[in-house]
Amino acid sequence: MHTICYYVSDYGAGHATRSIALIRAILSSYPSLRIIVKSEGPFALLSRSLCDPRVSVMRCRNDISVPLIPSTEAVDVDATENLLREWHETWDSYIAREVKFCREEGVSLILSDIAPQPFLVADELGIPSIAFSNFFWDAIYEHILPGRSRCVSDMRSAYSRASLVCILPFHIPMPAFKMSKSVSLMSRAITVPRQQARTWNFLWMTGSCFLIPAVR
Repeated sequence: MHTICYYVSDYGAGHATRSIALIRAILSSYPSLRIIVKSEGPFALLSRSLCDPRVSVMRCRNDISVPLIPSTEAVDVDATENLLREWHETWDSYIAREVKFCREEGVSLILSDIAPQPFLVADELGIPSIAFSNFFWDAIYEHILPGRSRCVSDMRSAYSRASLVCILPFHIPMPAFKMSKSVSLMSRAITVPRQQARTWNFLWMTGSCFLIPAVR
């Protein structure tokens, strides 16, 4: 049985929801595969949505957020720079740990949406890696901290190691990769009746979210 390790960004739920859709499609097409999903931020969503014995969801902090100034939508530049510096200090230990993990688990393919270090893990192991995104974090942080972070160049270098990048619609300009392919939008298939989904959405909108059961 071949094993894929799929790394999902910790920032927001969009990365997780499209990853769920892709993982479900992969399992449907290749029933003999085993998939290990690693993420921290959307761990609960991934666990609820990927209830399949072939999938293991594990906690793993892959990347960081962009802090905002309280009560505003403005980026807190200083807090972002500090957070980025602290995260970058864990860069080498993260890669060493994940190389060891993937080797022990017999991983033969790495997917990432869109943490950068997994591509260096794949490169170290000599296995292929595929990126899925419409942006990359290096561009985001370069915009916030132009010329102020060494981490940005390390992220850019890591992304360049991807064997293939699948570029989603509405993408920003991206650097050159070994190989790229434009793909369509990915979305989870609805797995509950429409009226039930509307009821849950109403409860959420009215603040009664404690009544909402786990959505698969």
